[in-house]
Amino acid sequence: MQAKDIMTKDVITMNPDTTVFGAIDLLVNNEISGAPVVGNGDKVVGIVTEKDLLVTLDFLGEKNSTSALVKEFMTKKVISFSEDTPIRTIMQELLRRNIKRSPIIKNEKVIGIVSRRDILKFVRENDGKL
Repeated sequence: MQAKDIMTKDVITMNPDTTVFGAIDLLVNNEISGAPVVGNGDKVVGIVTEKDLLVTLDFLGEKNSTSALVKEFMTKKVISFSEDTPIRTIMQELLRRNIKRSPIIKNEKVIGIVSRRDILKFVRENDGKL
């Protein structure tokens, strides 16, 4: 099985000029723990996670965080995969790099996202088979 078989296709993204509080709202309101950041042409330029937001709040303080922008604190080195990447490969990389989700990219644009939960759900629905 491949990424395209389990990926979430309706990916919630944000842009680099989203504020910290805008990013918090996006994650909380959509009940997600992270989202890709897309720039010009919808190309992935980063990713923002709950942890990134907490670190920013801790570093800047709540008052100073209101004007901070995603582009200032997002993770810029994004680990991504193609839609044809085997699920096992994605699982191993998520574990090795201690990340919880990874965008699925086609022609430099986000077409999906695979999280640890997506993999676990797939395994459970398929009697433990990847």
